[in-house]
Amino acid sequence: MSIPEATFEMPENVPHVSPPSSPSQLPGKMMYGGYIVRLEVAGRGLDFWLDSSASESIINWDVAREMGLPDYGHVTHLADGTKVPYRTKLAQASVGGVTLNDFTLTSEDFTYQPSYNTKVVGVLGYDFFAANVLHLDFTNGIVEALPLAPFASGNPTGASVDVPFTLDDGIPFVRAGIGDIITDRALLSTTMPFSFVLGSFADAHPSEVADRSGKQHAQGILPVAGAESYGVKIETWIALLSHFRFALADYRQIGIPATNWPMTVGNHSVDAIIGTDYLRYYDVYFEYPFGRFTVKPNALFFKTFKPNG
Repeated sequence: MSIPEATFEMPENVPHVSPPSSPSQLPGKMMYGGYIVRLEVAGRGLDFWLDSSASESIINWDVAREMGLPDYGHVTHLADGTKVPYRTKLAQASVGGVTLNDFTLTSEDFTYQPSYNTKVVGVLGYDFFAANVLHLDFTNGIVEALPLAPFASGNPTGASVDVPFTLDDGIPFVRAGIGDIITDRALLSTTMPFSFVLGSFADAHPSEVADRSGKQHAQGILPVAGAESYGVKIETWIALLSHFRFALADYRQIGIPATNWPMTVGNHSVDAIIGTDYLRYYDVYFEYPFGRFTVKPNALFFKTFKPNG
């Protein structure tokens, strides 16, 4: 029998995240250096971290079950009640002028309550960043989603530094100078309130991250679960760096937290994390749809740093 050609046509691509048509400030607030945005889902407001260092978006397991979000037949818990992560979706949600349709997340046992009246129930990660141009102003606690069209032919923000970056499993890495060593494995985090040097770099270049106090390193327990135990014993100290370079800034003779704990993303080690304590000197633009990450020095930058020469 004859079959109409339309039967074999690919269905129209429907975006899961639709950027705004005009600049839109995202509702939310700055807490502990990071930004929390308020999603409107079926008439309910839910708080999510806006996290550049998350490779996927997450929603709290209990909230997902309470809202009746789909589980597609996945195992959601074991016989003893243990919660099992599973993929789900928000049929429709909005945050400022950004709309989400059939937006997929991982439902897992995620809980964070930074204050009595603020309960963060999830994370907006790479998939949210990838669809938007986001402007973050950590000094004034503002996050904007910007329309894409003006960025297609250039950079309308006037941002003075185009920072080279790479994405590894959706996580952004930039170049940084730690002491006299240059690394391309500095992870960019919009939620970490302070920057620090990690074990892979400390092991490879111990002289660059010597303990400022000259004393034995402090001992601590990092609360992560392994196959056979809970908690990882780590050493921490404040390293006195001759330089810490990022974008236009060169921080000299500065103390920065360091640890011997190794962190990996994919098959690669992470040498350092650049947190919001350094990003706050810039207007930060995540322009992922156009393969750019740019920064523009703000008033705090010019108040803090002096020009070379």
